[in-house]
Amino acid sequence: MGRKASKPRLLIAMPLLAGLVLGALLWLLLPDVRLASGETIHMSFDEQRSLLERLGVESGCRYYVIALSTCPWCALQLRFFEERFKGEYSYCYIDRDKSCYEALLDLAGRSGGLISGVPVTLVLRDGRITAIVLGYKDDEALWRELAQAEATESIPINPTTSPQLKVKIALALIPIALGALVTLALYMKLKG
Repeated sequence: MGRKASKPRLLIAMPLLAGLVLGALLWLLLPDVRLASGETIHMSFDEQRSLLERLGVESGCRYYVIALSTCPWCALQLRFFEERFKGEYSYCYIDRDKSCYEALLDLAGRSGGLISGVPVTLVLRDGRITAIVLGYKDDEALWRELAQAEATESIPINPTTSPQLKVKIALALIPIALGALVTLALYMKLKG
């Protein structure tokens, strides 16, 4: 009798298991997130490290804001990071710190004038710059996605994340959800 009872349970679990396997395969086969940006700054990894050392950026910092102490947009950006990413950001003021001002001038020159104001936020991962964001942005999901991007020597300016991640998650979850629904329907049918 124990053998007969376990067979229906196994059949009930099969759609869920199949959904999990298919979802995992889709996750592995679909491409990863890419940053889309029309403008970039080229900085070798050594140049990035040198810039971050001049700014005194500590390890563990994910967002570094170059700001002006009297700038209202800078204040909003810093408040956003304080509320959402406490302990993961740092900043400097160009009107109070010469190395901060010089870093902004360096970035402005490299960008061909695209960087011309503040706030300028360097998004960091493993001591390298993954992106540069100009102006105030309060999209928490965007900041999290930018911090997960791979660092390269061509740093995107004001990147947007492609919708690939959301599509990838949705496509991987569909077979799992369908498997769970079929499993629940089979269970209800056998139970009732």
